[in-house]
Amino acid sequence: MAEMRSGILEGRGKNAVAQLFSQKLIVPKIFFDARWPSRTTHVDVLAVDRSGAGDVHAVEIKVSKHQLATTIRNLIRLPAQYKYLAYFNLGDEQGTLFASDSEPDRRLYAPDGLGRIGTICLYQGGPGDALIAQIMIEPERFQVPPTLYKEIDRYVDKHTPDIAIRP
Repeated sequence: MAEMRSGILEGRGKNAVAQLFSQKLIVPKIFFDARWPSRTTHVDVLAVDRSGAGDVHAVEIKVSKHQLATTIRNLIRLPAQYKYLAYFNLGDEQGTLFASDSEPDRRLYAPDGLGRIGTICLYQGGPGDALIAQIMIEPERFQVPPTLYKEIDRYVDKHTPDIAIRP
């Protein structure tokens, strides 16, 4: 039963993050459970700004603190301009992942200093117990390989987004 609860929370978190990106980004294409940048790598939410021609925003959603360090290391290595760690604040032991959002964890920074993983807090508070996503720590742009835009183009051409704003 706990496994199903975790899956439901993660699914609701994906929708809340997608809603946030729909408001924050310019005409995003949003993919759930994306195999990015290869079939062996999984990202909970991948958003490509400017109708698939812009920056990549990658999000990993954590329901608990389990394997937090591994998740952060994987995000640091992931090719994306903006990276986020989304976590639940449900008023219990899962509350926050970091001691203070005003003093971000040093692990969130790229080793070369170019980039910081942002954090998104997921909490219930909307009408009808809707899940809301709020950026707590703004991400900083990561350096990416020059070939990333070609990879983005190939990915967007081959995959149908789960959410896309149509003109």
